[in-house]
Amino acid sequence: MLKRGKPLTKQQKRNSVYKAEGRLKHRFWGEYSALIILIFEDEREARKAIPAMEFKPTTSIQQADGSTHDSCGWIQGETYPDTLQLEVAGDDLKQVESKLVEYGGDAKKIGSLAKSVDWGEAFYVSIPHVHKDHPNQITMEL
Repeated sequence: MLKRGKPLTKQQKRNSVYKAEGRLKHRFWGEYSALIILIFEDEREARKAIPAMEFKPTTSIQQADGSTHDSCGWIQGETYPDTLQLEVAGDDLKQVESKLVEYGGDAKKIGSLAKSVDWGEAFYVSIPHVHKDHPNQITMEL
């Protein structure tokens, strides 16, 4: 176990995983959609997990009043910065569930209605560290 304040080595960073507890909130108004919330140990871990959570929406989310909007993908919470949040249309939910299962989430618990019609059961994921270069980074020609 590392002591607080001691920097991680490159090898430790490559092997890092970010553990989170997740919940799915069912939304049955308009067309079905869901809000998925992942709660991390701290704000830094939530931010570092974003690159591994790639999601490309294919369907707009339709509200009860008929208005639609597109999912903006995983975002870090404003009020709770130790969370990642995703609003997803019902048609895209399988894509997200498969990624959560890949990271250790229990498929039966993610969208479960066993304990509540509003919230799925708690599930747990271990998200690997994925290094992404900055979009403005360039390679030098030698």
